[in-house]
Amino acid sequence: MEAKTAFILLLALPLIASPVIYILGRVEYRFLYRRVVAARWLCLLVLGATWFPLLQLRAPVLEEGAVLWPIGRVVLQLDGLGFFLAVTVLGLATLVTIFSFQYVKDEPDEEKYYALLAALTASMIGLGCTRDLFNLWVWFEAMAITSYLLVAFHHEQKSSLEAAVKYLVQSAVGSLLVLLGIALVFMLTATLDLESIRPLMAASGAIGLVAGGLVIVGFGVKTAMVPMHTWLPDAHS
Repeated sequence: MEAKTAFILLLALPLIASPVIYILGRVEYRFLYRRVVAARWLCLLVLGATWFPLLQLRAPVLEEGAVLWPIGRVVLQLDGLGFFLAVTVLGLATLVTIFSFQYVKDEPDEEKYYALLAALTASMIGLGCTRDLFNLWVWFEAMAITSYLLVAFHHEQKSSLEAAVKYLVQSAVGSLLVLLGIALVFMLTATLDLESIRPLMAASGAIGLVAGGLVIVGFGVKTAMVPMHTWLPDAHS
């Protein structure tokens, strides 16, 4: 398998499977006595299949340093760090899926849970494959939205819904701060390429520090970095 094909499959498999899992689950729920079995196994099967293109990319990443996937003006890049992140995310997602067979088997909208889990996996892998600041934000937002929907999974419970709303509001503030920081970076450097902005930002002075601070604080809010973690206890309660 060519490296580019494997790269495409790495992201496409869980991303495309997400709506398929949901639709299959709804069909199951309606016609098979409200049981959602195939959706669970399809999620696990897709995550298991995603290991194949990921492992195919190991040799090209080690030999060439990175595998590129140009999509118009956007270029995705899987390097050593991105490969490590993909292995970690996919491994955890596989274990979470197996654990969830018992954990959510009696929950309503179970198929929605597995569909969101597949989408979250794809967005987190994509996050490690970006090479520019704006698309880093885009993938992060995709991850945040699916995370929000998973936090609100028990929406019939007041505490769960309250935690989801708190997360959504604070995440929106974090997104705004990151966008302001990205705008300042682009104003200073005329590029958002992560490799290119490093030397340019080093010579940008006080405004560069402000831009970096906005990005760090914004992502800090979204990732619950202390002391910006006030939404996290409720989300895990």
